[in-house]
Amino acid sequence: MDQKRANSLVNKYLDDAIVFLGLEDWELRVDVVDSTPETNPNKDLGDCCAKREYRDAHIRIFYKENLTKSDLLDTLYHELGHIFVSMYKGYEEVIEAYFEGDKQGRVFEEMYRQVDERAASNMAKLIKRHFDAIKFDSHKK
Repeated sequence: MDQKRANSLVNKYLDDAIVFLGLEDWELRVDVVDSTPETNPNKDLGDCCAKREYRDAHIRIFYKENLTKSDLLDTLYHELGHIFVSMYKGYEEVIEAYFEGDKQGRVFEEMYRQVDERAASNMAKLIKRHFDAIKFDSHKK
């Protein structure tokens, strides 16, 4: 798939996913960008930056020539999952302040990072199942 097709697919699936997650009041930008050592030093499929206090987020999906539709949508939904989870990040900040500066704080930070990744992955699976079910139901009619 070429980069233009990748952008087209993002635009096709993004709005429904935003509504499904209740992110309509967010200013959300998604860019499909070339994956280079400068833009993507960790060789991720995508990343996101969410500023929950402003309801503002930016997702980057890193384009490679062998990017499949499945990888593209999995990455989009995963990054949207991070944005959804970020709405609850205030809880982390309260607990983190309690442990600030000691070993327990670092343990908590790592624990939260892992929970965030797991939650984003689960949200991605949920979104995908939701849209697959809609597709299945529409074929039955």
